[in-house]
Amino acid sequence: SILRVDDLQDSGGNSYLSSNGSGTVTVGNSALKNTPYFRVYRDGVQSLANNTRTTIQWNTETVDSGNYFDLTTYRYTPLVAGYYLFSCAIKLDTATDSNNFVMYIRKNGTEVLETSTNSEYYNSTFGTLLIHMNGTTDYVDVAGNQNTGGAVNLDGTDKKTFFHGSRLKS
Repeated sequence: SILRVDDLQDSGGNSYLSSNGSGTVTVGNSALKNTPYFRVYRDGVQSLANNTRTTIQWNTETVDSGNYFDLTTYRYTPLVAGYYLFSCAIKLDTATDSNNFVMYIRKNGTEVLETSTNSEYYNSTFGTLLIHMNGTTDYVDVAGNQNTGGAVNLDGTDKKTFFHGSRLKS
């Protein structure tokens, strides 16, 4: 059997999936889309003091579909409620070993994810988190901490120090 339709609608007449007949499909219902989403990175030098939790100062957006990332507060505050998947990587720009290099993803200032590495030869850390955001006041940001004995700069390139996320489900 073959079912051919140009438009799928809910009982209220709202289109949630349509096709133009040439293979182009449009998802019309925002509940079916993984939006909003964003990706930011650190471009250039940022120093992390020794044994001090430091907010990562994201200064370049690759994409921000809802314009919810604030490059002055370094926070993502989505105004659409739902479950979000966030991923982050930070890398130190040093060959100096440390016993503990830590990254924190924080929700409303509270650490909800902590990843760490013994940065002997490997001075980067990565983490992923699925968490609910209320769509009004909830925000996430990222902090880092290192203990090399002195201040160390982050590796300010888009493929080594970045943060991104998207809504997966309402």
